[in-house]
Amino acid sequence: MKNLRYQTFQVATLKVFFLTLAFLTTRCDAQTSSRGSILALSKADHTLAIVDPISLKIIARVPVGSDPHEVIASTDGKTAYVSIYGGGSLHELMSLTWLLKNL
Repeated sequence: MKNLRYQTFQVATLKVFFLTLAFLTTRCDAQTSSRGSILALSKADHTLAIVDPISLKIIARVPVGSDPHEVIASTDGKTAYVSIYGGGSLHELMSLTWLLKNL
């Protein structure tokens, strides 16, 4: 019985070790670009605002359709995806592409 407990402890210790090793060696990068931007949806205006994070000034506004819900940017920062609920009837995904260099 002691051997079984010891083996279980060894297996658990190895699992923790390899899990820690995996976390320490995995590289996680946030979205990077030469000029970061904040993406903000306005449900009332049905627009996506692209905001300069330093000055907090709106760089551009893009119409997105009725009832926008969430927005996420691609890893290269050139495309934004907006989910359009349309009051629960649409369930669409809108793709907006822009070049941040031109804004």
